[in-house]
Amino acid sequence: MASVPSILTDMNAFFKDESFAGICNTITLPKIAFKTSDFTAAGIAGDIERSLHRLEKLEAEVTISSYSNKVLELLGQPESTQEEFRIRGSLDVNGDIKAIMIKLRGLWKSMELNEFKPESEATMKFAIVPDLYQFELEGSELFYIDKKNYEVRINGEDRTKKIREALGI
Repeated sequence: MASVPSILTDMNAFFKDESFAGICNTITLPKIAFKTSDFTAAGIAGDIERSLHRLEKLEAEVTISSYSNKVLELLGQPESTQEEFRIRGSLDVNGDIKAIMIKLRGLWKSMELNEFKPESEATMKFAIVPDLYQFELEGSELFYIDKKNYEVRINGEDRTKKIREALGI
């Protein structure tokens, strides 16, 4: 029997404990990719990629339908790495509503304005380079990435524990 796809039914974003309901309507979450190294050796048919157990740069995009001074003041500021941006959502999984919680913390790297024309939304699109990225579904952690503390957990499995132990951290 075919399954019905899960649907994000709604979401709300919070910044500095203020709801951005109605004005933060589009968020592109970071892609998670591990760095690899190509390995080439005699006697094998081609290159093999090996994981280096380190992550590529994470980058998220947030579009806000407002010229918000509160958000704009973070642009390029080192202090922006201390501000937590939270997204809460409701996910319909075959008729069952499940809660999503996402946390991002990192540098608010860049900003661009939308096409400037009458009768269009006044939007600002920000690029955030998170050093902390957490995603929970119904209170269960799907992944947790804290680059500064060398923590990467996926489905509860600590992928960097042995490396931290080897490094004495």
